[in-house]
Amino acid sequence: MQPDIKRTIRKIYAYQAVKDFILLYPLYVILFASHGLSTFQISTLFILWSLTDLVTNVPMGVLADKFSRKHLLALGMLIEALGFLAWWLWPTYLGFALGFILWGTGGGLSDGTYEALVFDELKGAGIEGQYVKINGRAASFALVANCLATVLAGVAIVLGYGFVISMSMAAVLLSALFALSLPDTHRYEQVADMRYFAMLTEGIKRALHNRTLLALILLGSFIGTIYGVIEEYVPLLLHQAGFSIHIVPPLVALTVLVAALASFIAHRYENLSTRTFMTLLVLSGLLLMLSGIVLGLGAIALIISYTFFIKLLSTIFDGKVQHSIRGGLRATITSVSIFVVEIMSIATYLVYGVLSRHGGNFASFKYIGAFVALVALGYLLLAPRLLSARAAPVSG
Repeated sequence: MQPDIKRTIRKIYAYQAVKDFILLYPLYVILFASHGLSTFQISTLFILWSLTDLVTNVPMGVLADKFSRKHLLALGMLIEALGFLAWWLWPTYLGFALGFILWGTGGGLSDGTYEALVFDELKGAGIEGQYVKINGRAASFALVANCLATVLAGVAIVLGYGFVISMSMAAVLLSALFALSLPDTHRYEQVADMRYFAMLTEGIKRALHNRTLLALILLGSFIGTIYGVIEEYVPLLLHQAGFSIHIVPPLVALTVLVAALASFIAHRYENLSTRTFMTLLVLSGLLLMLSGIVLGLGAIALIISYTFFIKLLSTIFDGKVQHSIRGGLRATITSVSIFVVEIMSIATYLVYGVLSRHGGNFASFKYIGAFVALVALGYLLLAPRLLSARAAPVSG
């Protein structure tokens, strides 16, 4: 491996690690609840967050195919820091909503942009076949940093939410500096002369015209949605199960550490058979369902096991989608996939909030877990060929 790409990979790892060293992560749901918000109100905030991502992701992906990706990453981090500042200065429902709008906008700038930058830099070095390995390891470093921050959050909260938020802002701003240190040199099928809406239309068309790729996007988005949504509620579930605010962060850290392990080793299982893959997804759903039934330490063990399998599958699918794209507009096409995630997330947050009003967080975990298992069974029965075949690359 050439020295230049080695340096680039180290910078990618550093950017991801610093970006997720956020003391606030295991506490912000509890922060909302401590200011009088119900679980349903918290769910509406998550819906607003996803709506912001929904509106911004694909347009921002087009910008990432047209302009400097590393500068867009840095700008995204600056906007996220402003979102945390809004929570600090205005701790009300409206203030939390503003924070999520800013956070969602920053995420829209960075999500598809990051994946496209990484894949194209690896392709420029002729090692794009290692994308799942390198991206998985970057995610694992981010999760380890998240885990460390989560553990420290249990101690830092003694100094108050203001201290926790300020330290989280500092980490995000530092990640912006690491983003600026990344290269932005390799890009395929230059599109600088294409008009914005022409790029947008072409990217969406490429993402949807291949049935195999579409099946990968839909199932991968579903897995990513479940992982992303459920992790938001784990701290609240544990807190309502009787664990103190000082104990919840270390418990959440265990789930984060397991997710890091899953990301780190995911590349070893890229060639899972359809039957094995869907069996693991069924198992993930059952573990999630049982975590809403079993209380105490048993629930923690179930959540940890569920997290390992769902994160493993999510990481593998990220790679499958990237390997299916050739030519330009990579960030735009990736953003289409993230767009689908946000649509599913909005629906899941809404369902979670409604279920919680009729049975608490435990009911939400139970029924959503059962739904995951049913979807996995349905995919196995109805679309086995789509999942077993390698997606045909999408090119111009």
